[in-house]
Amino acid sequence: MRKNIIKLTVSTVFSLMCSVSTVFAERAISIVEPATGSVVSSPVKICMDAHELKVEEAVSGVQEGHGHHHLVIDAPLPTNWKNYIPKNSSSIHMGNGVTCKSLHLKPGKHVIRALFGYADHTPYYPPITDTVVITVK
Repeated sequence: MRKNIIKLTVSTVFSLMCSVSTVFAERAISIVEPATGSVVSSPVKICMDAHELKVEEAVSGVQEGHGHHHLVIDAPLPTNWKNYIPKNSSSIHMGNGVTCKSLHLKPGKHVIRALFGYADHTPYYPPITDTVVITVK
């Protein structure tokens, strides 16, 4: 009898742990192509994946858990999370909801940062980001 109670208790605790970890799963993005340390040719295809986030066009409106990717090339991430993510040669908006972008990069080492933002181009806080370092030959 005692053995059955222990088995039931362990089983219940394990089930609860699994359900709690699903509830508190973290939002994340990752650069899945190219891998950090890769030596590639230009144009460079950069692809991202999102976990617990919905990637969509910027015209969809600001909704928690929804947004689109931005790429920050050879520059630091923005530091004021209330401001819009800049749009310039170092900061590429992917507001059309795509998850891959081809970029023409000069030969050399490049730091590529993906940053997930709301439809209004403001980043999430804390930032949802990933970084790879590649070399273009």
